[in-house]
Amino acid sequence: MRWGKRGARINCISAGIIFTPLAYDELNSAERGAFYRNMLDKSPAGRGGTPDEIGALAEFLFGPNGTYVTW
Repeated sequence: MRWGKRGARINCISAGIIFTPLAYDELNSAERGAFYRNMLDKSPAGRGGTPDEIGALAEFLFGPNGTYVTW
């Protein structure tokens, strides 16, 4: 609370699986593919995210429109 009065904002983005070239490699991996597909199935959204979605979230949280949001 004391840091909020000084303008500090504490936020964290815990994105899960984001569809990047590395994620596609992992999903198609014989060793780890089933593990990552299981993570996607258990995700509340039922899918992975995109880099654009994470970028938009970060832009909101750390920009002028997200000043009310803090941990």
